[in-house]
Amino acid sequence: IRWWVIASAGSFRLSDGTVEQKFKGQEYLAGQTVLIDELSLQKAPPALARADIMSMCGVPVLVDGVTVGAIEIFSRNSAAFTSADVDRLTACAKQTATAVLCAKTSEELRRVTEEKDLLHEIIGFVASEITVDQLLIKVADSLGNYFSASAVAAFMVQRLPQMNKANAVLARNFSRMDMETLKEIFAKRWPSTTSDGESAKAQNRLPGALNYFVEKFSAGRSIYMLPLFSRDLLQGIIVLMWEYERRSDFHSHIDETLRLVATQTALGIERQHLYSGVEKIGLTDALTGLANRRLFNFLIDREINRSRRYGRPVSLLMMDIDFFKRINDTWGHPAGDIVLRDLGALV
Repeated sequence: IRWWVIASAGSFRLSDGTVEQKFKGQEYLAGQTVLIDELSLQKAPPALARADIMSMCGVPVLVDGVTVGAIEIFSRNSAAFTSADVDRLTACAKQTATAVLCAKTSEELRRVTEEKDLLHEIIGFVASEITVDQLLIKVADSLGNYFSASAVAAFMVQRLPQMNKANAVLARNFSRMDMETLKEIFAKRWPSTTSDGESAKAQNRLPGALNYFVEKFSAGRSIYMLPLFSRDLLQGIIVLMWEYERRSDFHSHIDETLRLVATQTALGIERQHLYSGVEKIGLTDALTGLANRRLFNFLIDREINRSRRYGRPVSLLMMDIDFFKRINDTWGHPAGDIVLRDLGALV
């Protein structure tokens, strides 16, 4: 707890400080009124002694029974304040508490509205027809703007045998060394497998309710990492950075919103991957990975139309494997499949 002097009038000013440094701070926190007739008998702050202050009166400002501040008055005369002064100061403190409560309510409403706007914007990105890279960039930028981050980065996670590869799709104001450091952090926090062969899915599962991380970074900076999980699989990572050390609970008031942001974004990434997979299955040959007849028909029509539009010739090259039937008859169809795959790779 720290006390801040936000307003003062007179020949002196008390300094900010912790609750231990604040004169009569413990009494205020306990909701007690302070009335001192002779400060010379107390261990008063040096600023009061230098100003020849002899007496004081202070009352806590209570909001819902919790001390949020205090109002104090001072005098160079001994026993300058009466019970009537205490009553007037208490009434002033109650009015102040009402104003503080109204301000807090207004701030809460503004914050809730901003959170809803953020979530609405990101759900709009998820629902739109954009690529995975574009989705990650838009979501990362929105979070960076919301939290006034100095730098923002986004990674798409590619799951490969024995590893998770984090490919950067956005690196705004991060240096190349910073990006390498981030990848090292990812590798330690979300490894793919363990020495005993534990699956990537089990390793990448969220530890309990913890789904975000705030860590100190180099040169006194701090980073915030939001992993994007869908069905217990890491789909991507968004990183924000500030040029100063930030508290680990700085975003606790929007925990639920951030969880929704992470979940919706991860689902959007997974949906795009599934769509791309279905599209690839429908337009490519399963054996060779080359374009199939359906894609050929689409492309040849497009190229012929382009040729007519610009008055340019179009060429079509056809290839054949000589005596391919002999290969299948002699060494079998598996051997023929190998020939087809290798020829497709050469083409």
